[in-house]
Amino acid sequence: MKTIITAHSGAENTVDNTLDSVRALVDCGAEFLEVDVCRQGDRLVLTHDTPKSGETYDSLEDCFAIVEKHGNLCMNIDIKQPNIVRL
Repeated sequence: MKTIITAHSGAENTVDNTLDSVRALVDCGAEFLEVDVCRQGDRLVLTHDTPKSGETYDSLEDCFAIVEKHGNLCMNIDIKQPNIVRL
């Protein structure tokens, strides 16, 4: 049985749901990475709670840009609002 290292956003003393957190977890050798996602206007952003007007959040797109450089890294994207994903 293989052990899989899963990293939760905010580990390694970083602010959760930020690109700094994503970078730190990738550098730790995580095989799975968890982030929370909400919609802010026409963007999907990294945040656990409903985005506040006027606040700036890192985007899921920017997160993917970091993750795609690490071939075997998988993501657990925790959707925090209804109707974000269309099947």
